[in-house]
Amino acid sequence: MDMLCKDAVQMAIDEYIDGLAEPLRALNEKIHRTPELAYEEHFAHDAICDFLESQWILVTRHAYGLNTAFEAKVGNRDSFCVNFNAEYDALPDIGHACGHNLIAISSITGFLALAYAIEKFGITGHAQLLGTPAEEDGGGKIDLINAGAYQASDVSLMMYVPPIVSISRLKYQRTN
Repeated sequence: MDMLCKDAVQMAIDEYIDGLAEPLRALNEKIHRTPELAYEEHFAHDAICDFLESQWILVTRHAYGLNTAFEAKVGNRDSFCVNFNAEYDALPDIGHACGHNLIAISSITGFLALAYAIEKFGITGHAQLLGTPAEEDGGGKIDLINAGAYQASDVSLMMYVPPIVSISRLKYQRTN
């Protein structure tokens, strides 16, 4: 793609994601208000799957033998696969202190952006979104690995919420 085409693709993706900002924010708030412990994330599982299905994404609920895991895929299954991981479990007594609700929404957004680009622009490849339960206490990704969930993945991504750092504590160094 030349630069103009890249800009057009980026603008189309930005417009698509901007159009989903409110539903994504609402989904994030639902998950945050309903913290669930490892392997008990039934509300989050269903809310995320319902949202994805409302976007015409084919979802496999209770994927890979895990009641609160899911898998969504878009694109040509015989091509390069970019995997996104959505965590959504919480901690006892303190809920989503580690921000798994935000991790889920960030990964869902990345998946939807890539899925949109694949469908709209005919990009070769496919996007996979895995709902990965029990990350605070249980090793949900290990269960998914053992079940073969990542077998087709060429690259696996997960967004993470960094700790808040005061800008005054950061040091910058310019290099030429």
